[in-house]
Amino acid sequence: MSILDSRDLEEELNNPDTDEERKETIKELKKETENYGWEHGIFFVSEYEWEDYCRDFASDCGYLETRSDTFNPLENCIDWKKWSDLMAMDYDQVDFEGKTYYWREA
Repeated sequence: MSILDSRDLEEELNNPDTDEERKETIKELKKETENYGWEHGIFFVSEYEWEDYCRDFASDCGYLETRSDTFNPLENCIDWKKWSDLMAMDYDQVDFEGKTYYWREA
């Protein structure tokens, strides 16, 4: 999984079929982030998907105005690595099951 939602993780935590080891790792993550909106849905974005997430974020916010049937040539001119590095300043990082995830308060 590349993006995790704390509400889905909470469901796993309460599911009797979830492996105990997985439950323990979820509990650790919850303890670290629960005061930041765990119950409202914190999104944890894998570092491997971070740049794509930031690109989608820019598009969703309307920073790149495009119609669904056209391509905006400016997208090829943007330094997406730099953009994702700048966005990372507003996010914390956490390790979960051997992967690093970006997250911020819900």
